[in-house]
Amino acid sequence: MAVELDKKTGKYMFAGKIYKDGKCIKRYRKRGFDSKWEAQKAEVEFRKDFFMLPSDMNFDRLYKAFKEYNKKYVKESTLKSDEYLYNVLSKEMKDIDFLDKRQMQNLINKFDEKYSKAYVSRIYFFLNKLYKFGVTSEYIQSNPMTYVKRDLRLNERKEEMTIWQQYDFDLFIEEVDEQMMKCFYSVLFYMGLRKGEAMALQWKDIDFRKQTIDINKTYRYKEKDPNKWLTPPKTNNSYRTITMPNTLSKMLREWFLECSKWDDFTKDKFVFGYYKPISPQTVQRRFDDAYNKAKEKDDGLPKIRIHDFRHSHASFLINNMAGAGFSDFDIAKRLGDTVETLHNTYAHWFDTKDKSIVDMMNKLL
Repeated sequence: MAVELDKKTGKYMFAGKIYKDGKCIKRYRKRGFDSKWEAQKAEVEFRKDFFMLPSDMNFDRLYKAFKEYNKKYVKESTLKSDEYLYNVLSKEMKDIDFLDKRQMQNLINKFDEKYSKAYVSRIYFFLNKLYKFGVTSEYIQSNPMTYVKRDLRLNERKEEMTIWQQYDFDLFIEEVDEQMMKCFYSVLFYMGLRKGEAMALQWKDIDFRKQTIDINKTYRYKEKDPNKWLTPPKTNNSYRTITMPNTLSKMLREWFLECSKWDDFTKDKFVFGYYKPISPQTVQRRFDDAYNKAKEKDDGLPKIRIHDFRHSHASFLINNMAGAGFSDFDIAKRLGDTVETLHNTYAHWFDTKDKSIVDMMNKLL
């Protein structure tokens, strides 16, 4: 299904293919519509002749078919995330027509008034992919979410990202008593790993000769089944092998030598936690303890989240990339992101670098 402007006539047209049992049974193209909306509406009506919507189809049955199909193609963490959103929506769907675009718009408007922009976006995109599956699989004729808009909250001020400089980190890490925890927070700060990636590290992932860490998995700390603790990392870009600075390599080597004294030590043991990965509760509790002590020494020390260690690392790289000779591509690769994601997340820092470039040009020209 596609609607586009006909360059020859200046009017809109629709074109597409109709499938039955996985085979294309008809190709179509209709021209001469004054507006995009008219073309979209006409295409929906046109396709009705080829589809028979099951009389018992509803939101719950569509989701069950969607879930069963996705078991072969997505990670279990994605299935669980979808299940959570389905449970939120199923209560609301009982009183509305799940294929009515106006009622779906009212539902999104209701969520916009109650929830954050990020949370509504999750719901919106989940519904979109659910309905797209329904259309592709011929359970429904059209996707009502095509016409539904969400509040982009363009005037909403984005919360400023809080980061630490080297001085802040040094103040904090001095108050961390345990050797393992010193190593853990240092990996986050100096390598920019996500929390789950650091928790999942095993000694076999660290090459002290090359001074590299291989990131190839993440820890699902909400999973109770030990066989499901470790899963592939967030995206394909998240698979990466990155180099450690000398200070961190020395620190981890000392921790390795300490762990290797245990009788049952193997390189399959977890770097942070040994038999099982360290819990996020322990990570947060030890952080709070050390932060409070550091705060007593310097009241200006900002409070950050665990994930902000990663942002702090990104900030350090972005602010030093011009002088060090590496690019935004190199930073994205180290963080396990795309360049686009890097720029979207840290746009304000790149704006600052752009001004620095112009200042340099003004001095030379």
